[in-house]
Amino acid sequence: MELIESKKIIVGDKKFSIRYSNRAALMYYNRISKDPDDPESLFHYFYDLAKAGAEDEKETFAYTFEEFSELIDRVPGIFGKFMEVVAEYMPEDDTKKKTK
Repeated sequence: MELIESKKIIVGDKKFSIRYSNRAALMYYNRISKDPDDPESLFHYFYDLAKAGAEDEKETFAYTFEEFSELIDRVPGIFGKFMEVVAEYMPEDDTKKKTK
């Protein structure tokens, strides 16, 4: 899988493109290294990847961080969906490949 491939995630009645971004990942790891229990870090990571995805798809992303946070706050289970999409960017475990 290529990291630059965009994935779609539905948030309520809106669809967002999510694309892996080294910059977003670096910012996320920097935030959690300072405060691992900060729940806002995941909101920021989701926001940054959605901005990167919109740019990649040449879509308008006209949300401030606060507006985006308010939007996703209303959708139960959204972080589970987000983490599923993000997990698709992670390399497959080599031990699984060997047992096939």
